[in-house]
Amino acid sequence: MKIAVYGASGYQAKLVLAELSRRDIDAVLVGRNAGRLREAAASAGIADVERQVADVDDHDTLVAAFRACDSVINCAGPFTPSGRRVVRAAIAAGCHYVDTAGEQLYIKSVFDTFSDDAERAGVTVIPAANDACVGHRRSRCGCGRGCTRRSTRRWRSRCGLGSSTAHSGRSVRP
Repeated sequence: MKIAVYGASGYQAKLVLAELSRRDIDAVLVGRNAGRLREAAASAGIADVERQVADVDDHDTLVAAFRACDSVINCAGPFTPSGRRVVRAAIAAGCHYVDTAGEQLYIKSVFDTFSDDAERAGVTVIPAANDACVGHRRSRCGCGRGCTRRSTRRWRSRCGLGSSTAHSGRSVRP
């Protein structure tokens, strides 16, 4: 498995790269600045990792950077001005996509805009995979009905949803 990390020189990407390295998953660092990508790789202890320079304004270069990967993790926020371009490139490259967004209108626009394209391409697009949107130990769903997550594997819900992922997506899906 090979995962492209877009915005690979930022703080969130540093955490993602550390986890990918710990799990021995191949990564491709993708971003706008070759020097910052080199520094990020060295900082993560993976100096010899593949790096691709690609800007969100260059669709073809971004698609080419993602093409040999299975998935894209977009860590380059804020997502509202540029996230949709990375989603579009990931789908065009045939990659699954996940990001760490928290901007609600952006998240809704990803579902509204890319659901059909992702389905046709046979890929999954998951915006908002962050600690505010994907449940974790002792989190509350925010529905106001008293839902609580009892452990990392068991979900107790009074509002009828069976998982934290479905629960967090409820407000953005039509």
